Formats: sequence, C-alpha cells, structure tokens
Amino acid sequence: MVKNITIFRGTSGLNTVADPARIPIATSAINDVAEIVNLRIDQYGRPSRRYGFGLAQAGTFHSLFCDDGDCFVIQDNATSAAIMQVAADGSLTGIRSGLALATRMAWVQHGELTYYSNFYDSGIISGGISIPWVVGDYHGPTTNKSFSIPERMTHLEIHSGRMFASVGNVLWWSEPFRFDLFNMTEGFVQLDSAIRMVRSVLGGLFVSTKTKTYFLSGNDPASFTLKIVSSFPAAEYSDSSEKVEGGGIGYDPGSYLLWASQEGAILGTPGGSIANLNKSKIIYPEEVSKGFGCLIGYEFLHGMN
Repeated sequence: MVKNITIFRGTSGLNTVADPARIPIATSAINDVAEIVNLRIDQYGRPSRRYGFGLAQAGTFHSLFCDDGDCFVIQDNATSAAIMQVAADGSLTGIRSGLALATRMAWVQHGELTYYSNFYDSGIISGGISIPWVVGDYHGPTTNKSFSIPERMTHLEIHSGRMFASVGNVLWWSEPFRFDLFNMTEGFVQLDSAIRMVRSVLGGLFVSTKTKTYFLSGNDPASFTLKIVSSFPAAEYSDSSEKVEGGGIGYDPGSYLLWASQEGAILGTPGGSIANLNKSKIIYPEEVSKGFGCLIGYEFLHGMN
C-alpha cells in the first residue's frame, strides 16, 4: 500500500541564506523556498500570483508621493522636469514646470499643504497650486536672531511641530510651528556624512547618513540625545511614507517605520530601537545606496540598487 506524504502545504517565504539543497522540509509542510518568481505570500503561507498592473502614463517619472493627501510625481522632459498631480484614474495635471532635470524630490505632508525640495527647487503646494517657500514675518519677543529657509534641501520631515531639513551632513530645524523660520546660527546638528533619511516617530527622529543610522530622541531639539542604532545606513528613498501599526505585526501598539538596507528590511520602533525583519533568511546586496519602499496592507514592497 502506497502512503501519501505531504511535502508542501504552504510556504514561510523566501530563503536565500541556506543552500537550496539544504533547506529543510518541515513536518508541517510549511517550508521556506529558494526562489519566488511573480508570487506573493499571504500571512497564512498561501502563494498566489502577484497583482497585475497596467500602463497609466508613458514617460519618465520618479519621486512618486502620497501621504494622506494629494498624489504627486515628477516627470522628466527633454530639458527640465515638472511636478504633476496624479488623479485616482491616473490622469496628470501640471503643477510646476522648469525644475531641475533628473533630480529626486523630497516631500512632506502637513494638513492640506505639501512641502517639497529637490536641492535646486523648493516650494509648497496648496490646493493644486505651487507657491514659494519663503521666510515669513516674525511675531514674538524682541530678538536679534535672523531667519531664513535652508538652500539645497534633500530630505524633509515634520516632528513635534517643527520642520526638519537636511543639507549635506547637516540637519536643520525650524522654529516651533513656523516652517518658514529657520535660525541658521543655532538650529542644526552636524553628522558624520551626507544624510540619506530623516523620519519621525513618537519618541524622536531616525536619521541615516551614508555610513550609519542614528536616533535623535526627544521632542525638543535643544535636548536631543543622539545615539547610533546601526552601523549601516538606510538605502536612500527606501523608507515607506506610510507607517505600520505595531499591534498588527506582533509588536506593541504604535506607529512603526519601515525602510530597506544592505542588511535587510528594517523596522523602526516609536522608542528609537530597530529590528531586522529578515536578516536570517534573505541576503541583500552589500553595495547599495538607493532604493524604493511602499506599504500595501502589511506587505513592505522594496528594492535597492
């Protein structure tokens, strides 16, 4: 009598660390696999075809952004770039043209306003119209401080009522609740190398440079505590604009960050610690500097180059 042996009921995901010939067969028949092509794995281990896609617009696009507001993308043309607003049906509306060509755009959403900067160009989008991001009038106690807007900003974030902007290896911050007033004499911290990522959580800011990742704990920059949380950096632009709820993935409740690195997919906690989600199973390229990342449900889609 032939006895049937079940060797596959589902998969626990990709494993590129183990030799394919040595990946064990679990008694539950829920096994790692050595290669996955055009498939997605749900939380129960069921593989299925990855969602399809269709062409919405032909052209050269990058820096797609949406964070609980309008959606924008940069379109590179023959001699310059333009900010385009993306409608739900994929149609495009021009917002601003004449921008620097082939230059990544940094974005941050604040209510109905979208702030942007690409090192050369900056501004604010309000109601589908781009307006200049300029120094506003100061209202407060008499002061001899002078205020301005940083030039050549590459990454933007809002934390505890202040705008944070990176310029090279310097992180600048605005006055409280005044994103148009930066004290360039006092309001900054200088790090070891060019900044790749600035992201806010409840307890502070994750900041990655070209060499390592820091956490600036606290809500008042004057009393920030700086600590190194990893000896490797984030892949620039790989962080998901949407945060994941910790309770849904087995962590304490709260909003958690996700980004990619040469060591794996990284989870940043509200308190400033990190967890490598797949180091034991996935080998990532060692020499990576840039990438992309987005969250679809509880799936963190990401890539690097």
